[in-house]
Amino acid sequence: MRQISRARRSTWPAAITKAGEQQGTGWERLGRLPLLLGAAAGPLFAATALVEGILRSDYHPVRHPISSLAFGPRRGVQIANFLMAGTFYGSLAIGLARSDTQDDRSRAIPILVGTASAGLVMSGLLTADPVSGYPVGTPDKAVPTTVGTLHNLAALPLVVGMSGAALVEAERSARRGQWIWAVSSALAGSFMPSAFVVAAAGFAQQRRLVARAGLVQRMAVGTALGWATALAIRRLEQVR
Repeated sequence: MRQISRARRSTWPAAITKAGEQQGTGWERLGRLPLLLGAAAGPLFAATALVEGILRSDYHPVRHPISSLAFGPRRGVQIANFLMAGTFYGSLAIGLARSDTQDDRSRAIPILVGTASAGLVMSGLLTADPVSGYPVGTPDKAVPTTVGTLHNLAALPLVVGMSGAALVEAERSARRGQWIWAVSSALAGSFMPSAFVVAAAGFAQQRRLVARAGLVQRMAVGTALGWATALAIRRLEQVR
């Protein structure tokens, strides 16, 4: 009986270890989900805004901002688009924090991406003022409202968050000798804020910029979301 009891006890550590490994595999798969959502956020946001812009005959993507899609009978689509992107980037921030290696315990990038996600959520909850004659019948420069002003300020967390995260990632990648990714991140982080400033000037009706302000804004947003997607994919590869 003692021998049987000892044999059973000897099998316990192996069984516990095997169960732990299976549970760990499950947690690893669950841990990849936030990164997958972060990788999908940018393409989904861009595709939704593109389709919505095409479906509106009086809306001109080269001239009008993305936020103006939150007007009209289909306004809920763009509002949901902002909220979806903000939520997905919030999950990306969590995934980035969990996927950091022992040598990369800095929380700067997850915090900055989380800041950007908060800006997108605020953009969805707060409606912008009419800009550049859209919706039809409104002036090119409408009288600013409190809600519209807060919506415009919500762009700051997005710009600061994504551009800051890209610049931090550029510095970290340069230290590792990953020069292509480092240069790409540095260029993205530098381009985003400058493009947003130019777009804001166009929406403020600066003559030379107003006709292409929407295009410049889309270039800035596309750079931010595209870089975030690339970052999420890189971290997914590291996790695998």
